[in-house]
Formats: sequence, structure tokens, C-alpha cells
Amino acid sequence: MFDPNPEEPPNREGIPFLMGVFLDPITGPLTLSRPAAILRRSGTNKTTEIDESVTEDSYSQNELDAHHAQLGWPSPNRLPTKPGDASALGGQRTLGTETWASRRFMVQRVTVNISPEDLRPVESFVDAVEAALCQVTNVLQIQALEKVFATWGHVIPLNMVAGACLAVTGALGTGTALPRGIPPSSPPGNPPYNLADVIDRHLGTTNCFGRRLESRVQGGFSEALLNGGYAGWLSSVIENPSSWTVIKVHRVVPITDILDNKLRTQIEQLYTTTFIHRSPAVGTPHGLGFDSTVHGLRTIERIKIWFSDSRIRDISVTYVGGAVTGPYAFGIKNPESQSDVFVLVSGIVTLGK
Repeated sequence: MFDPNPEEPPNREGIPFLMGVFLDPITGPLTLSRPAAILRRSGTNKTTEIDESVTEDSYSQNELDAHHAQLGWPSPNRLPTKPGDASALGGQRTLGTETWASRRFMVQRVTVNISPEDLRPVESFVDAVEAALCQVTNVLQIQALEKVFATWGHVIPLNMVAGACLAVTGALGTGTALPRGIPPSSPPGNPPYNLADVIDRHLGTTNCFGRRLESRVQGGFSEALLNGGYAGWLSSVIENPSSWTVIKVHRVVPITDILDNKLRTQIEQLYTTTFIHRSPAVGTPHGLGFDSTVHGLRTIERIKIWFSDSRIRDISVTYVGGAVTGPYAFGIKNPESQSDVFVLVSGIVTLGK
């Protein structure tokens, strides 16, 4: 790929890398419209110019993971716990019968690497958090904080790539993998008039999906792709740095990590004391929490519970015959952490380690 103005530095002000991201339990990451933070030192360069084109294929086990893959995000079970999660059970990976696949062609132009210490929350975000914590009851405080996170996001990316991307995601119609060898440029023949068909043609994914989740153009201009093919779209990317957007996210932290210690402690204590009695069977919608009905007719043999001093962190249930549900997130990442095992025998419960 050739840059017509190699000596002209790109304008990075439009790249939304200081925005909070709302993690929707159904549709995945949603970058919000307002910056949640600013750099503590405005003169510090946290971006590096690159000029690489990369094709990435990824496979997901459920639709939510596929939404994350379509946007270049890690799967939900690889993300930190959101503010206010009662436990880490929200990361359950519900397996389906479909194979979800994503192919993404990325024009990578800038990498961004920052740490929480580099960021200072904007005053309006801090004001909103403080106002929420001033509510008279725990329940009202939590309700107010949920509105804050809906406005400012649950997490903020720290390590990411910006540029442009052509992407398609769906459930494979036949086979278990996408075809190899995508076209490097505009294929011959009359161009299609539908944007999804154009993307399929350039990514080599025509007729691959039994059910399509999304076809997406990030960065550059979709009109350029329709009218000028791959070459026209690539020119629109190179000539318009203001159109670049985040196309790959490697690491995020909870948005509360950019707050000062006092506010972080208040939020943690609020959720800990409020959710201490919440059942681990309470999960997020669409099968993302503990589902006791999957093996409802089986006999439970043992239950393993991971816990802290104040709450249950994760759960795993083993049934007679060997079927297992869980752990879901915390127990996967921290298998040797503090836990108890309850072994069930007819008429007896044995507590073990």
C-alpha cells in the first residue's frame, strides 16, 4: 500500500481512543460519543504510525462472541469484569450448534498504547459518579451508577489499532472454515450494487454464510467501495485520516480504573455489600449467566464454589455421569484461588477442598 503523502503526518485527533465503551449483553461493544478521559500530559505521544494490511479470520462459539469478533474485540470471557458485576458469571460461553466466522481485512495505520495512569477522567464523568454516590440509599446509588455507565461506558480501551476495515460475520452454511485465499484487489467482472455483496466479493466470502450477522465498512467511505471498488475505497482511507477509527482492540480496563482511589473504593464497597446475597443463578440475558435448566433432570454429584471474603465469584456443577457446567470466567482464569467443593451423597453433604 502506498501513501501519496508519506511526509505529511496524519491527523489523529478524530480517532476515538479516549471514549468509554458500553458492553451490551446482546449486541456487544458500543463506543459512546463523548470522551471519558483526557491524557494527563497532552504532549506525550501514545500513538505510532504503521502501514500494514492484514486479513484476520476468527471463529466464535456463540452470537455474542461473533459480535465482538466482528468489531475486532476480544471475546467477553477475556474482558475484565464490568463495574457492578455481582460475580464473574457473566462471562459464560453459551455453546450453540452453529459455527460463527468473521473475516476482517484491516488497513492498519496507527497503534495506540496507553495505561490507566496516562488518563485523567473528564470532570463531567467524575461529577456524574459523585452525584450517583450521593443518593440516599444503596439501591438508588446503584440505579444512578447504572445510568452513568450507560452514558460513559463500562470499559475503556488501552491498547488498540486504528485505520479502516472491511468485515463480514455470520454462521457458516456448510463446512467449518472460511475459504482460503481472498482476492488482493478488485475481482474482474461487473461489480454488484449491494454493499454486502461487494464486501463478500472482495473478501472471498460469497455464499459462505447460512445466516449473516453483519457486513461492515469501518473507515474510509462505503460509497467509494461501491463506486470505485477496492482501489477507490483504499484511496478514501489514505486520503482521509479523519475517517480512521478503532479496528482492533487488544486490551481494556474497567472505566472505574481511571477514577481516583477514593471513588473506586466507594463503588467497589457499594456493589460488594449490595450484591453479597445475590444468587449466582442470576445472570445476564440470553443465556449468559448460570443456567440450572441445562441438566435439570440429572443428579448433582458435586458443586465447586470460588469465593472471596465478601461474595461468590464463580460456580461449577458436576453431575453424575460426568457432565459439567461452569466455571464461567473467574474460575477459568483463577482455578487455584480460594474455593470449596461440596460432594453430595444420598442424605449426606461433604465439604471438601
